[in-house]
Amino acid sequence: MNDRERVPQGRALTTAKPLELNEYGDLTLSELGRVLAASGYFDGVRDAAQAITKVLWGRERGVPAIQAMMGVNIIKNKLVPSADLLAAMIKSSAKYDYLVTTLDDHGCSITFLEHGKVIGVSTFTREDAQKAGALGGPNKSNWSSYFRNMCFARAMTNGARWYTPDCFGGAVYSAEELGAMVDGDGNVIDVPPAPQPKQDTGFRKRLGDVATGQLNNERDFRAKMESFNPIIDDAIAAGVIQEVPFPDVGAAPLDLESPTDDDSTTIEYRDLPDPPHSSQRTS
Repeated sequence: MNDRERVPQGRALTTAKPLELNEYGDLTLSELGRVLAASGYFDGVRDAAQAITKVLWGRERGVPAIQAMMGVNIIKNKLVPSADLLAAMIKSSAKYDYLVTTLDDHGCSITFLEHGKVIGVSTFTREDAQKAGALGGPNKSNWSSYFRNMCFARAMTNGARWYTPDCFGGAVYSAEELGAMVDGDGNVIDVPPAPQPKQDTGFRKRLGDVATGQLNNERDFRAKMESFNPIIDDAIAAGVIQEVPFPDVGAAPLDLESPTDDDSTTIEYRDLPDPPHSSQRTS
């Protein structure tokens, strides 16, 4: 995407007239992302890249930029629209609609329609919340204080996933399902940390320490090669690298040229020597 590409206006989710491009200040997508991230008005947005990602999610689905910023959360590296945004997108759709048929202290039922015809019902009850572990989970206080709102959020998300997935470009999940802390309306107030990559346990530094230095003769070279084995074994055990079979290249003599004036040594490979089998590695 060209950095100077202008941000098109998506379909408005309200009856208000859609904002014209110049009402955004004629910003590029990159500029808009920086402005939104720097504003400090949107929780959980760390940088312009995240802001742009939310805006693009909305742009592809006809959601204005500010509405996407407020209604889309990033949880465990997934873009998760809130139940309120799902409801607004369904209501604004020319194809789908919904009706809340039950909303009480026992649960919530929502009937989904396509072109005015019923296509399914999504219900979430106290029993469902109990089975899902929600009543005793990290959001238990909200389930106790705002039971109907929480049931609506779950019933709406399930129904959107089951009956109207083409509205959102695929399956959707509630923030709570992905482990986020939410308020009484199901809006995210805290997200779980994203998975961290495995630590390399310092093996790269150890590998570099072994690889550097002068090789004065063939004995030094072979000693260096042997010292790689336990480091590589540790890296494989830590899951940092993956062991693959060596090709059968055959044996060949190793030639070492004389040291040059700068006391460095050049190793010339006439052919690859036989690699040591894993059973022959020194520990």
